[in-house]
Amino acid sequence: FMYAIGVVLMMAADTQKYYMLQLRQGLITEGWFARCRNTNYLGEMMLYSSFALLSQAWIYWCFLLATWSHVFLPRS
Repeated sequence: FMYAIGVVLMMAADTQKYYMLQLRQGLITEGWFARCRNTNYLGEMMLYSSFALLSQAWIYWCFLLATWSHVFLPRS
């Protein structure tokens, strides 16, 4: 379920971004991006979390935590 929701979030956000930027350039303030500016990242995190959950091994959670910390903390 988490994998499916993550894929839907990523695809829907990418689709909206593509078509909205075809209409007009600039900040998107409607649809998925009206509530959350990071819908793609949320979907991707859900997708990879589902793989770690399915593996039932703690080492994959450590790898994901290190990767997410490396990517997201410098931007905050």
